[in-house]
Amino acid sequence: MILPDINLLVFAHDSGCPLHSRARRWWDDALAGSEGIGLAWITLLGLIRVSTHPAILHHPMTSEEICSRIEEWLELPHVHIPHPAENHFSRLRKNLHSLGTAGNLTT
Repeated sequence: MILPDINLLVFAHDSGCPLHSRARRWWDDALAGSEGIGLAWITLLGLIRVSTHPAILHHPMTSEEICSRIEEWLELPHVHIPHPAENHFSRLRKNLHSLGTAGNLTT
């Protein structure tokens, strides 16, 4: 399963970004493929926040535009929003403890 990062999605939709063409090509290929794509809530909310912010993008989208685009993605059979398991927090805590850190590994 592919879990794209917010940066990749922003780059794929910001034509003013130097990485736009490469990111857009990758994202379009992923959407056209059959491998599962998980769009985490935090990624979707971040994408909405960044892609509609006029101080970040030269040509920000409206909330309706980005939400419609996200809805189109979610209508594809291999794209979904993953939901954490019942024991998600205890697993997160265990992983953070074993790594001995949190910082940049958390959002």
